[in-house]
Amino acid sequence: ETGGLLNCPIYWQQLREKCLLFSHTVNPWNNSLADCSTKESSLLLIRDKDELIHTQNLIRDKAILFWIGLNFSLSEKNWKWINGSFLNSNDLEIRGDAKENSCISISQTSVYSEYCSTEIRWICQKELTPVRNKVYPDSKHHHHHH
Repeated sequence: ETGGLLNCPIYWQQLREKCLLFSHTVNPWNNSLADCSTKESSLLLIRDKDELIHTQNLIRDKAILFWIGLNFSLSEKNWKWINGSFLNSNDLEIRGDAKENSCISISQTSVYSEYCSTEIRWICQKELTPVRNKVYPDSKHHHHHH
């Protein structure tokens, strides 16, 4: 993991404790995964419905789909996040089939199962790690992280 990121790099959008980058080009899922890696980030991981909705609110165009870090694990017959955890099925209502070579995309309104070879946009994330209780030489300057 990279060191503490206090604010988001240029072109990245802050969403709570994450920085998100919405691609402007399209790629199959694997290439999107690799692109995020080269940016020292990962394909988007969504913890819950709340985070999904907040992310979707940043999508401007109803017609555009974005890959996230979730694909179908054939060996385990289940949706699996790229961090190794399984999807809590209550969190995302997926439209489409759970089957081999399926990866998950989100739009402004929905979550879709697509063939992983489909060329669409993608979202990378970096975690923001605020420096807490940092000691400043001059104690008058209190640091507030928003």
